[in-house]
Amino acid sequence: MNNQLRIIMVLLFFWMTIICYAQPSRIFWADKTRNKIQSAYLNGWNVTDVAVDVQIPEGIAIDTTVNPMKIYYCEIGLNRIMKMNFDGSDPEEVVTEIAGLRDIDLDLINRKVFWLRDTYNDDRVMSADMDSLNSNVTEIYKSTYAMHDYRGIALDPVHEKVYWSETVNGAIDKISRINYNGTSRDIVASVYFPHDIDIIGDKLYWIRGGEDLLYRSNLTCTYSDTLITNFKGHYFAMDTSLGMAFWTESKIDIGYSKIMRAKLDNTEVKEIVTGTGNSLAGIALYFNPDFNTAIEPVPVVANSFELFQNYPNPFNPKTAISYQLPALSHVELSIYNLLGEKVAILVSAKQPAGKYEVQWDGNGMASGVYLYKLSTDQGFTQTRKLVLLK
Repeated sequence: MNNQLRIIMVLLFFWMTIICYAQPSRIFWADKTRNKIQSAYLNGWNVTDVAVDVQIPEGIAIDTTVNPMKIYYCEIGLNRIMKMNFDGSDPEEVVTEIAGLRDIDLDLINRKVFWLRDTYNDDRVMSADMDSLNSNVTEIYKSTYAMHDYRGIALDPVHEKVYWSETVNGAIDKISRINYNGTSRDIVASVYFPHDIDIIGDKLYWIRGGEDLLYRSNLTCTYSDTLITNFKGHYFAMDTSLGMAFWTESKIDIGYSKIMRAKLDNTEVKEIVTGTGNSLAGIALYFNPDFNTAIEPVPVVANSFELFQNYPNPFNPKTAISYQLPALSHVELSIYNLLGEKVAILVSAKQPAGKYEVQWDGNGMASGVYLYKLSTDQGFTQTRKLVLLK
């Protein structure tokens, strides 16, 4: 291969990486009432149907290590685990014929998907390969006790352990763990009505449903502390670098549900998405600090559309772009090179009147002049220049 062709191939790969990975932060959730998987920005804007006609979706997990990134989800109505791209394209079966499918989690190191089977008297912890259909399906643990409901699953891939929560009718609710090979099962915590659980680093997080609390502990649960109170969800997602948790909250008996968020210090509790079906399930979080559109409107009175000059300019590698809207509008803010090719979408959402600021990180882009363009469904379009100087 000559040098010119090699350079072209490297640039093509680099370009595809930018296009596929430069995605805004967002949350995904399962709407069991309307058989949908939906997504939104972290501020609740730009609610989008990712997949429709999903037969009773439940647990959701995200694989950010592949290109394009993938969403894995339970489809209880068809007894299977599926995966698809972030935009809902290329759906594929991963594991089929799973009775009582409940929740899933991914081991991105060993490329495994784990799930809970929850039936009346045949509950199991299972695993399989992530990247093939029905490959290496393995039973890790099985229980034949009646009325033991398996709820949430979490993985410790470093030590190759799987954790799960369990509610027991008339007995002690608990969080258990076991080695991937099915040995050394033990109970790490006896807690009232645990539901969804997660492991981030060396910390275990879980919902204590009977008290509406989000807890954090070490992996052996020898100590714990409360992060968020009035936490009325059954499924949650969080990112410690973002310092925020998101959860689905449903009240089927009175027909309402919503997506909530709060900081991990129990402040800024906020309802961000309403108008969903009345039974929400799994939720997953993709956080990209370089393309984070979780911006909030600045409370100012704007009497015209305007796109302001970025600051600083020239910049290396980050700059802030501001704009204002006089009325509710669907907005797209995009970056173009001088060939007219769109290299990034910073905002694509319906936003109320106000002033906004979003950051663009030009890391990985070539030095030079770029254009940034604001367009709205009100017919307003404005373009300005910015200079990336390394």
